[in-house]
Amino acid sequence: MIEKISRPKSRIFIVLCIFFVTLVTVRGILQLSDGCPSGDICELAGQKIRVEGEIVSLKSERLEKTIIEVETSKGKILVILPHTQYELQYGDKLILEGKLKLPARNSEDNFSYPLYLKGKGIYSMMDYPEILAGQKGEYQGNRLDKFYKNILDFREKVREILNYYLVNPGSAVVGAMIIGDQGGVPQELRQKLSKTGIIHILSVSGAHVTLIIAMTAFLLSFFTCRRFVIFLVVSAGVIFYLLLAGSPNCASRSAIMGLLVYLAFYRGENPNLKTALWFSALALLSLNPLAIFSDVGFELSFLAVIGMIYVFPLLDKSLTWGRAGLQWKALRVLLLSISISLTTTPLVYYYFGIVSWISPVANLILIPLFSLILPMGFLVVVIGLVSQAFSSLGVIAEMIAVLIQFILYIAEHAADIFLKIPGSYSEGSVKPGWIILYYILLFLGVLFFYFVVKRYIFPRRLKYFESEEFLNKVGTQRAVFLRRKIKKYRNIFEDMPSKILLFYCASVCCLLFFSLDYLYSSSRSPRLIMLNVGQGDAFLLDWPRYHLQILIDGGPGRNILSELGDALPFYDRKIEMLILSHPHQDHIEGLISVVERYKVAQAVLNSLPPNNNAEMFSLPGIFWKQLIDKKIPISISKKGQKIFFNSNEKKTAELEFLSPFFDYSKNIIANINDQSAIAKMNYPREVLFMGDSSSKMERILLSKESHNLKCEILKIGHHGSRFSTSNEFLDAVQAKTALISAGKSNLFGHPAQATIKKLDEKKIKIYRTDINGHNILDL
Repeated sequence: MIEKISRPKSRIFIVLCIFFVTLVTVRGILQLSDGCPSGDICELAGQKIRVEGEIVSLKSERLEKTIIEVETSKGKILVILPHTQYELQYGDKLILEGKLKLPARNSEDNFSYPLYLKGKGIYSMMDYPEILAGQKGEYQGNRLDKFYKNILDFREKVREILNYYLVNPGSAVVGAMIIGDQGGVPQELRQKLSKTGIIHILSVSGAHVTLIIAMTAFLLSFFTCRRFVIFLVVSAGVIFYLLLAGSPNCASRSAIMGLLVYLAFYRGENPNLKTALWFSALALLSLNPLAIFSDVGFELSFLAVIGMIYVFPLLDKSLTWGRAGLQWKALRVLLLSISISLTTTPLVYYYFGIVSWISPVANLILIPLFSLILPMGFLVVVIGLVSQAFSSLGVIAEMIAVLIQFILYIAEHAADIFLKIPGSYSEGSVKPGWIILYYILLFLGVLFFYFVVKRYIFPRRLKYFESEEFLNKVGTQRAVFLRRKIKKYRNIFEDMPSKILLFYCASVCCLLFFSLDYLYSSSRSPRLIMLNVGQGDAFLLDWPRYHLQILIDGGPGRNILSELGDALPFYDRKIEMLILSHPHQDHIEGLISVVERYKVAQAVLNSLPPNNNAEMFSLPGIFWKQLIDKKIPISISKKGQKIFFNSNEKKTAELEFLSPFFDYSKNIIANINDQSAIAKMNYPREVLFMGDSSSKMERILLSKESHNLKCEILKIGHHGSRFSTSNEFLDAVQAKTALISAGKSNLFGHPAQATIKKLDEKKIKIYRTDINGHNILDL
């Protein structure tokens, strides 16, 4: 008979953990009604204040902003800053001046941002304050703080390596998976992952901890056989990685459970995942009782593990336990995905309004692809660090990075195929009462199913596995394996390296099959792409066959990085020409990020650099200095200047500048929008880019360039403002298509209804980024 293992001590410990978790949860409920604490700086909300503080958090770099936490003498403040103007690090001391406000809840979903900040001890925030002074240098904290700052500095180095070898959104996805930095992941990609039910791949989870433990233990086994030494090093590695990832609750849960499981293996015991789960819950809630209410990651992480260790075993033992064959293994993986979906999907639907009906199948197909990215990403980081001393190794990192980008390309297109299935997902809202009722019914169903399986199904299955009929049917080796599954075992890493290697080789071979798609993409016809960068301008002229790209303006923030990542092949990291129409933030800021990430062959600006030191710290000054540091050739646009691009002695493109008429660096005009460099593409199609030019500038063009204004496509000036696009100008250009770049629901009301009415009256077809997103037009 197969010996059963009795664990009365473990059960008592689990019951005690659940009891204390309940007490801590009640404590958290009592804290939910607490408002602004007495004496906290949030009491000054609504006032413009000047405050001195110190950065006490990771720097979260989003596509359009940077978020930091500043500790003051009266509490923490969440500070939002433009990402390009300040180089800030943990421990920097700042003097801020701005309007303090209370965080507001987003009405579009049920996620409570104020409650989330409250769980972190933050009750107030400040949007885009002025930094009056900053102090950098050697950090003066204690040894523990200095050690943590060194880890964060290393984290920044990891981010730089990923940004160097990978383009967005690849760098953002790998950064989210490795160091928990989700700020750069485009919202469009987030929505796609949510609708397919695989958004969890962006979180640091048990897969990361398992990989670190397995690989560290495997490598150390070549140098020492002392299990105690291996356990200490593995534990230190997990803790270091937890700090590197920013210690989110989902990663902390994974780290605690991973170390407890590895401790059981170290002692030669069969690990009890239930004990590890409830102990980690108790540990995290003791530190932050509000986590169970304020942190969606905490809730989903624990619900996912509950699905794995409570729901999945019941389905597995009832349907597939003991059955051999590839089809049964695939079914077990599908059952695991279904189990996780049963426990997490209702909460996802409540918070984000999305239910993915194809989640189990999508996880079955897409997760193996993403599982390739994680170790490859770690490998790129390691090789990138080593290549700083041995530069020749950088080529290996580049090859791995290309493979990562290719895998992401395949995974994203596979997700697109899933989303084309009718009814693949649903969007809506649900009241919290229905969610509570669902989990009560799920709990009762698990209890009922547990007793049915335990009393009737599983005993019969065990008896069958011990019978002579079964032993003769499957052979001695299979029978021994099944017995070992429910007995104590000591070495979880048996045969793991060879199996992992075989899995990766097979996956890479399958991926290479899809490479023909890129042969097609490189032969596409020339195109004009309106990049959806929000309230700003960014246009890409692209000739895929010749790998020629001309980028006109960059929009605000870093949104352009995700747009370029979608528009260009991942292996194309070069922009042949940047053109800046004028140095307003909604045109120039994105170009700073482009120059950081891409190799730029030439830059064409509308004016010389700022002529005083104070302006050198503005966006134009930062951009100019960046171009100088990277030794990018710079030219200043002027009226009548023409630029030709040839390939194989055949004309590919022709650009002509219709303005500026003089050097704006020495002759500043009242309206900086009228300093815009107006560019016209004469070949292969006539396209006129008006920048932010007003009707006044249009009248000047009509008087000087009326013979050269006719075009097929017109980029409307100043985002469709009522101060541009006069009827006289439209009559002169005779455009058939109009392009308007504006942010959705922007504060300026762009484009103006008067402008849209003029275009409609002249029967001009309109493409708008605020309605249609990015648009692609053939040239």
